[in-house]
Amino acid sequence: MAPLTDGDNFSFASGSGSEFETCRSIRFIYPRYEAPGNVLLALPCTDRSAEGLGIYHDTALVACQIIADNAFETSRLALDAEGKQPVTVPLNDVLTHDEYYFVVDGYTNEQNPYPIAPSFQDWRFPHGRVPKSWTDPPLDDEESDPMCRVTLYTSPSALGNARVIPAHHQH
Repeated sequence: MAPLTDGDNFSFASGSGSEFETCRSIRFIYPRYEAPGNVLLALPCTDRSAEGLGIYHDTALVACQIIADNAFETSRLALDAEGKQPVTVPLNDVLTHDEYYFVVDGYTNEQNPYPIAPSFQDWRFPHGRVPKSWTDPPLDDEESDPMCRVTLYTSPSALGNARVIPAHHQH
C-alpha cells in the first residue's frame, strides 16, 4: 500500500448507498519526526458535523492510543507538536482540521520516541484498562428497548446477540 499524501481522497457510500461522497483524510502526526515520515495514522472523514465532514474525536483518539501501545491515560490530540494547544473539541464531536498531533506525555524528543504497535499482531489487548468509551453501555429491559447498540437499528424481529471476532481468531 502506498503511503498517504496530501490530497488523498476517499469515496464512501452515504444515505441509501447509491450516492458516493468524496472526502479527504485527516492525518494524525507523530510530533517528533520530520515529514513525510511523521504520519502515525490517517483516517477518512466519514462523520458529519456543522463544519463539514470529519471524524469523531473519540474514535480518532482511541485509534492513536492503540497504535501508541495503549497510551490511554497519558495521551491527547493537539494542534501543535509540543502539545501546548490541546484539541478542545468534545470527545463526542467531530474533528475537521486536516491534521492533528498525537502527543504522549513523557516522550519529548527523537531520542525518546513513544512506542508503537506496528501491526495488529504486535498489539497487546489492554486487559483491565480499556478506554472508557469501550465499556458496555447501560442496557435497558430488552423487551422494551430492542435496539442495536452499535447501529441504533430498532427491529425486534431482526436483533439478536452477537460478538465480532476476527475469523483467524476463531477456534
